[in-house]
Amino acid sequence: MTGNRTSHTSSGGPTPADRTYRLAPLQEGMLYHHLSGNGRGVDVAQMVCTLPEAIDLPGLERAWQAVTDRHSALRASFGWGADDRPFQWFRDAVRIGIADHDWRDIPAGEQEDRLAAFLAEDRERGFELGGAPLFRLAHFRMGAEHHVLVWTFHHVILDGRSLPILLDEVFAIHDARVAGGECRLPDPTEYREFSSGWKDGSPQPRGKRTGGNRWRVSRSPRGWPSIAERAVMPGAPPSVCAFPRR
Repeated sequence: MTGNRTSHTSSGGPTPADRTYRLAPLQEGMLYHHLSGNGRGVDVAQMVCTLPEAIDLPGLERAWQAVTDRHSALRASFGWGADDRPFQWFRDAVRIGIADHDWRDIPAGEQEDRLAAFLAEDRERGFELGGAPLFRLAHFRMGAEHHVLVWTFHHVILDGRSLPILLDEVFAIHDARVAGGECRLPDPTEYREFSSGWKDGSPQPRGKRTGGNRWRVSRSPRGWPSIAERAVMPGAPPSVCAFPRR
């Protein structure tokens, strides 16, 4: 799905009817803007995380994979049904990778210019909404203990409140495994709970909600709630977060 409506076609195979869900009203608005063709990247947002520490990149990739496996919204694809209404469905599995860029030999000023150019180009790429995942990850090695992680995503799958929750889970899993342990997280809320009210046409979902969205809200030891207070708006400059040195 780019500027035109398309029926669901995917390498993931047919979509069982009992696994398709109506879009939330806000998602429908985003889909309208996506189809209107008002410039690529119109509903694409970016988070830039500065990490002043040594990073286990394969471990970080596995942590992102684990969080994607936990949350169906990160495996969402979108299409149009026979009734000409949009729907979303959740793939059983998607493979997560992190593009790795080694810029340690590049002067600091040039690093900043290159990163700005990358962010603009990555946003311009946009996303094909019939595919999954609707987010990308890129890692930049700026120095021995200076790393940058860029998370680019379509706003139709995430809102500002969900960002600290997901980031907290990713780095909780990463840190626990680096320390030789395992991270136990509470069971996530299934999307079908959140959207159950729309199935019968009622105006609000009956599923359990916290903080106005479908994500469980918890205070992060890394201080992520401050990020959630800054709206991540498509078309705006990327939000920047920095980890404290441990």
